[in-house]
Amino acid sequence: MATKRDMIIYSRWNCQQSSLMKAHPRGAPDETWTTEQLRRRADSRRMVRYRFWDEWLTQRLDLFEKYTYPSVQSQTDQNFRWIGLAHRDSPTWFIEALRKYNRMELHLVTYDTETTINGGISVNLDTDDALSRDFVKNAQNVAVGETVYTHGVKYRERDSFWFDTVDEVAGSVYNVINHCSTTVLDYMHGRSDLDKHLIHTEDPKWLQVVHGRNVANGFRPHEEPGGRTDLEQVQRYFEIRKEHQ
Repeated sequence: MATKRDMIIYSRWNCQQSSLMKAHPRGAPDETWTTEQLRRRADSRRMVRYRFWDEWLTQRLDLFEKYTYPSVQSQTDQNFRWIGLAHRDSPTWFIEALRKYNRMELHLVTYDTETTINGGISVNLDTDDALSRDFVKNAQNVAVGETVYTHGVKYRERDSFWFDTVDEVAGSVYNVINHCSTTVLDYMHGRSDLDKHLIHTEDPKWLQVVHGRNVANGFRPHEEPGGRTDLEQVQRYFEIRKEHQ
C-alpha cells in the first residue's frame, strides 16, 4: 500500500494522451475497427482540433476556476502532488495563466506520459470537473490495481441541471490506479488491464460538467438514474467558486 506522499493527481490540459494515441490503429478506418476504436479515434481528432484555440482554452480556464481548482484547494487531506500537463507549444498567454495556480505543478510536454511518476496512487482530474472534498482522503486506502468510484454528480450548464448518478458500465472517469510501475495516464478512463474494484459510496465522489465543448463526456443512456438534485445538496460534498453560487 502506498503512503500518503505517493498520491498524485494528474490534470491534462491540451497535451496529447499517450493511451488515446495507442488505442486505435493508424490509417483510415475499415471493417476491422471496433466501435471502441472508432470512438477513441473521434476523441483524438476532436482534441487535435481544439487544443490550441484561444476560445476553447479561455472557456477551459473559466470552468477550471469554477469547479476544478476550488475542489483541489478544499481537499480535507492535502498530502498529494498535483501535476498539470500542458502542451509545450501552447500560446504564451495560456501558459502564463496556468502558472498562477501555485498548488498545481505545471509541466510542459507533448505527451502526458513524459511526466509519469511511478510507484504510488494516481488519479486523473479533468480540468472541467471536480473531486469531492474527501476524495484524496478516501483514495489513500484503495487496493492495489484499479479502483472505480461509481457514484458521482453530473451538471449540465445550459439549463442548470444537476443529476445524481451511478456509472458502472463505461467505468467512472475517476478511476484510481495503485500500482508500482503504471499510472492512470497509461489507460483510458476506467479501462485498465489491472484488477478492478468497483466502489459505490453513499456520498458522490466526482462531479462532471457537461458544457457543450466536452471532448468525450455527456449524459449517457446506460447511467443508472439517481434523480435530480440541486446546488445546495451538491455543495455538501463539492467546493464551487462563490461567483457561481
